[in-house]
Amino acid sequence: MKKLVALALVLLAATTPVQAFTTLNIPTQKVKVRETVRHVVTPYTNEKVAHVLGLPGTYQAKKSDGILVLQKVEVSTQTTYAYIPPKVVVRPSNTVAQGKVVVLDPGQPTIKKQTWQVTLVDGKTVSKKLVNEVLVREGTTKVVALGQGVYRGQAVEMLMIATAYTAGEPGVNHWTATGTRVRYGIVAVDPKVIPLGTRLYVEGYGYAVAADTGGAIKGNRIDLYFNTREECIKWGRRLVKVYVLGEE
Repeated sequence: MKKLVALALVLLAATTPVQAFTTLNIPTQKVKVRETVRHVVTPYTNEKVAHVLGLPGTYQAKKSDGILVLQKVEVSTQTTYAYIPPKVVVRPSNTVAQGKVVVLDPGQPTIKKQTWQVTLVDGKTVSKKLVNEVLVREGTTKVVALGQGVYRGQAVEMLMIATAYTAGEPGVNHWTATGTRVRYGIVAVDPKVIPLGTRLYVEGYGYAVAADTGGAIKGNRIDLYFNTREECIKWGRRLVKVYVLGEE
């Protein structure tokens, strides 16, 4: 009986029309890797396309103008050393000439070892995150003597381009931006770098007050007032150390 049933099923299968199979319509997409655009048959619209193409590594995907753009993502670590300049302490000196700076103790910078996590997308750095920092060496204080002054205390040492100006030149009158009369010891600064009213000591010039501004004085630039045009020409343009003094 079982043999008859099995035979009947075989005959039924042979005489029953084959039903149409359901097929999956897999689209062809434009995929861009670096500067190359390919036509890829794949249902994926994300980073899985990289596996379809057999690309090694990690990729991210984004749509741009109808093209699926694959970008390679690489994460690595980098080690750098940060050198932090030493704090500066000023001691007054009557034996050092005005405008001169004598370094009594050069001090030592603080050194820190830093570990960064760097993320690159298609070879370009998109993020850099500090993940670890170790103190290698604690710095020591730098001590300087500034000539012909009485200031004693901490200061901030800055490297600046110094030019010169005097009253009577085009665009220069006898009054500063803060309303005081120009004189030797008045300097023009960028208020975003050095606030107006700040006391300074300029290498080669002496004690000064940031009391003026200028259209061309931007960033680490300072303009020193001299009484004559000849003095301005003699000074010219030079790189100097500027000490930003604190309160006495």
